[in-house]
Amino acid sequence: MCQFNQLSALALSVAAASAQAVTLGVVPNWNLLGYSDTADVITAEAFGNASNISTVWKWNPVTSAWAFYSPTLADGGKAYAASKGYEFLTTIKTGDGFWVNAKAPFSVTLPVTQQPVVTTGTAEGIWTGSTVSGAQVDLLILENGETWGIFGLAGSVVGALYGNTSSTSTSLSGSGSSFNFLARTSSTGSYTGGYTAKGSINVTVSDGNKFTGTYVPAYDQAATVAGLAGVYAGWAVTGSTVAQPTNVTIDGGGNISSSYVSGSLSCNTSGKVTPRASGKNVFNIQLTFSGNFCALGNGATVNGVGSYNSTSKQIIAIGLNSAKSDGLFYLGKTQVVSGTVAD
Repeated sequence: MCQFNQLSALALSVAAASAQAVTLGVVPNWNLLGYSDTADVITAEAFGNASNISTVWKWNPVTSAWAFYSPTLADGGKAYAASKGYEFLTTIKTGDGFWVNAKAPFSVTLPVTQQPVVTTGTAEGIWTGSTVSGAQVDLLILENGETWGIFGLAGSVVGALYGNTSSTSTSLSGSGSSFNFLARTSSTGSYTGGYTAKGSINVTVSDGNKFTGTYVPAYDQAATVAGLAGVYAGWAVTGSTVAQPTNVTIDGGGNISSSYVSGSLSCNTSGKVTPRASGKNVFNIQLTFSGNFCALGNGATVNGVGSYNSTSKQIIAIGLNSAKSDGLFYLGKTQVVSGTVAD
């Protein structure tokens, strides 16, 4: 291989694990280098410049053999290594020492394992559970803390809620309003609680009610407009009207349309549904109402959120007017049209 007692220059360097890239200076002739990061060094990538490097060598103590690489040879020296009984040097691993025979001075930057980014958890997600009073609750906490929810009794949705939640790694708090569809009333309150990320949640409301629930993994599926497109049959309710049967159409571009006509009375709904930038199974929804029989008024607009369950083919949408004094809740399921499911 070579006579190490005839070294004309010797540089000893050790690359330590760091959050920054490690750059080593190499001098002409022989350099003894060391590497201690957990990321592998691909020999051909780090030492593949034939104008600067003649050969790279590493001793393998397990096989008691030298491993060889040379950028001056077409195959990196693989055939030469085999002919001499050497191993072909493809990778330098943590803890390895190795020799570089340099033609000219140069610098080499070795890969470094990036340290994991430690982030505090948030209560973001869809949570489902029940209250101590027996109500079923589905709660949505968005990445920005905006919070939406619905609650039901005996399988029927009887109310909705809206608020804002702040969370640390294990605890949460917030305030908001709840809307009772049966009594046609609304109330405000605050809440505190705790959670485990993507696990369980518990919330105590200022009126004494308590909610416990679990995380819904479907929240982590990316929302797509294409998967939402279809004709839905369902029920719509506002703060001033009882539940009304309502058909809604969503096309492949996310455009929403619905129409109610009874004699001279009418209300047309148009809007748009778009996936949220968070990449979760949540849509932003905006609706505008026009006509002489719209519960929220002619020209009213609501903004809110929606979620789609691809298994049950059911959509839930909830939104509020600009004053957040009234809103719309819709629960629908894709219809079967002409023998096919319209989704």
